[in-house]
Amino acid sequence: MLWILRTGAPWRDLPRSFPPWPSVYARFRRWTEIGLWSHLLGYFRDELADEEYLMIDSSGVRVHQDASRVKEANFQQAMGRSKGGLSTKIHMACDGLGYPLGFILTGAERH
Repeated sequence: MLWILRTGAPWRDLPRSFPPWPSVYARFRRWTEIGLWSHLLGYFRDELADEEYLMIDSSGVRVHQDASRVKEANFQQAMGRSKGGLSTKIHMACDGLGYPLGFILTGAERH
């Protein structure tokens, strides 16, 4: 799962040294549905945070052309128009050790 999240590769491109991609994807979805990822982020924030420094950064991500066909739900889906087209902006805050403290998704035109 972490390899997919780090590389941004499609699930089908998971290397053969890992379990089959449908199994990994099913577990990822199950962990997402039960809130494991939110729990881990909360643990990092509450137990391990070094609050001496706070680092904030944002990055823009282009929306796939098939997802961009949705007209009414763009604001709810954190999609917005920028110079490069339809995209999403990820805003993240990390502590002094680089642990994530939280993030929000907005449309690309938001600051």
